[in-house]
Amino acid sequence: MIRALAISLLLAAPLSAQSPIYPEPNGGSGLQFRSFHFNSGFDLQSASQVVVPVFAGTPIGRSFFVDLTTNYATTTLRWLDGSKTSLSGPTDTQLRLSYTLGRDLAVISTSVNLPTGRSSISNQELSLLRSTAQDFLPFDVSNYGTSFGVTGGLVVAQRVGDWSLGLAGSVRYVGTYEPFNDFAEDFSPGVESRIRLGLLRPIGDGTTVTAGFTFSTFGTDKLKGINSFDYQSGNRYVGEVGVSHLLGRSTLQLSGWTYFRAAGLSNNVGVPGAKENLHYGRAAIVIPVTDRLQIDPSFETRIWVAGDDSDGQLYGIKIRARYSVSPNLTLAPSVRVDRGNIALAESGALPLTSSIAGFGAALLLRYSR
Repeated sequence: MIRALAISLLLAAPLSAQSPIYPEPNGGSGLQFRSFHFNSGFDLQSASQVVVPVFAGTPIGRSFFVDLTTNYATTTLRWLDGSKTSLSGPTDTQLRLSYTLGRDLAVISTSVNLPTGRSSISNQELSLLRSTAQDFLPFDVSNYGTSFGVTGGLVVAQRVGDWSLGLAGSVRYVGTYEPFNDFAEDFSPGVESRIRLGLLRPIGDGTTVTAGFTFSTFGTDKLKGINSFDYQSGNRYVGEVGVSHLLGRSTLQLSGWTYFRAAGLSNNVGVPGAKENLHYGRAAIVIPVTDRLQIDPSFETRIWVAGDDSDGQLYGIKIRARYSVSPNLTLAPSVRVDRGNIALAESGALPLTSSIAGFGAALLLRYSR
C-alpha cells in the first residue's frame, strides 16, 4: 500500500512525469485519436488530434529507475469556411531518473525536459494551440515544445495506523525560448512549485479509499520584445478522492477531482477572467472476462466554469480492454463517445454557445520483460 501511494504521488508531483513506473524493463507505443465537433455558434467546426506516444523504462539496480516519454502529434482545426489549420511534429521528450530510499520510505526524482519538439509557432498556429491547450477539452497533447527544463521532486510515504500517508513536492524550471516565428520575442516561464498530500486506507475486505490535495504556485512569466509583458498565473488547487471496491472478481472504481485556478496578474494588474474551475467524476467497473482479457466500461463527466461568462459540460462513455497476447505483451484498445455543450464569453456581447459531439479511439501496446 505504501509503495502504491508513493508511486501515485511521484507521478503527480513532478510536472513532466507522464509514464508509468514498473519494476521491470518495459516499453510501448500505440495510436490515439480524439476529435470534437461544434454544431453551431462558432467559426470553428471541429478540432481533432492523432498522437503516437512512445515510452520506455528500466530499473537500474535495486533503487534506480529511469524512463523516457515522447509523442508525435498531428492537430487539425477545421473552420466553417472550409479552411483548416494543422500542426504536426514531435513533442518535447521527458527523461526521468527516480531513486528509492529504504523500503519505499522516500523517492527522489529528477526530470529533464529535452527540447525535441517545436517551440516556435506562427500566429495562425497559435489559434490552434489556444483551442487545444485548455483544460475543458482533454486532448492528449496540448504543447508541442518549449525549452530545456528541469524538475526536481521528493516523495515521502509512511504508514500511520491504518492509513498510508504521503507528501510530495516538486520545483520546475524551464529556460527561455522564442515562442513566435513572426516576432523576435523571448519568453521566460516562471518557476513552478507544487506540493501534494496523499492518503490511502483499506476499509473492510476489498475496499480502498484514497484522497489527495495539490497546491501549485507560479513565478512571473516574462515576454520581452515588441509586445513585452509580465504575467503571473494564479495559484492552483486540486482536491481528489477515490474509492475502489471488489465485487466478486470485478472491481468497482469511483473517483473525482475538483480544480480551481485563481485569477492571474498581467503587468501587476488583476485579470479576473483568468480564474477557472473544473470538476471531474468517473465511475468504472473492471471486469476480468478471461485470464487474458479484461474490460472496464466507464462513465465520465467534466463541468467547467471560467471567468464570469464561459462554461461547459461534457459527458462521456468509454470502453477499454486489456488483452495479454503473451506474458510480455499487452494490447489495450479503447473507444469513447462524448456529448456536451460550451459557452465562451465574447467581449461586449453575449457568450457564443455550441453543442459538442466527441469521439475517441486508441490502441496501445506495452512490452515488459
